[in-house]
Amino acid sequence: MRRFRSFLLTIATSAILAVLVAWACALWSPYTHHTRPADERLVDGYPDTVPGPDGSRAWWFTRFGFGAMEAVPSGARGAEGQFLYWRGSHTPAYYRSGWPMLSMQSVVRFHQDATGRYLAGWELPRGEILRRGLQTGELPAWLRAQAERRLPLVPLWIGLVIDTLLYFAALVGLRYLRLRFMKRTPNHALQRTRPERSAYHPHLPQAGSLSLGRTAAEERSAG
Repeated sequence: MRRFRSFLLTIATSAILAVLVAWACALWSPYTHHTRPADERLVDGYPDTVPGPDGSRAWWFTRFGFGAMEAVPSGARGAEGQFLYWRGSHTPAYYRSGWPMLSMQSVVRFHQDATGRYLAGWELPRGEILRRGLQTGELPAWLRAQAERRLPLVPLWIGLVIDTLLYFAALVGLRYLRLRFMKRTPNHALQRTRPERSAYHPHLPQAGSLSLGRTAAEERSAG
């Protein structure tokens, strides 16, 4: 039972560590490169669409960093059936983070009320608020988080399971190395080989102790 509890504790710690790493990447990992639709590959006068994170085809603008990814579909402006320039952004927009696998996700979709007004903040449905996660602009300034990011709250289960198992293996390996190191240290070896002291009894002489008085038999023989 003790080993089972230790196993569950290590698994839980690994899962929490995977989420914390994903949040750290979302907050502080800068984007280092990006991809966008090719302007010169025109279809009916407009650039060809590319597949996005959800498999749908659109004009996806994607940015990548260490353990972080952002994909937002863009709009386009044209005239007389010809592409002129990119304009605006659409939804759904995806923000993913985690390492070595992307394990957490934030998805932003536009929502309108009955009058066609776009909803924002706490006006949104609860499920949408959860899927969007937290805006980094709403976090304390001392965190120095990357601007226009989102702290994801929804797991990408495949990535989260893989990251958890990898961190679990790392924690088990570190524990094994720690035990091996402790066994090889001189102090630990000395404690294992040091003989135990015999229990002290007030009426029995201890081994190696000196007798300062004469026994009763010696007193009678001397008399």
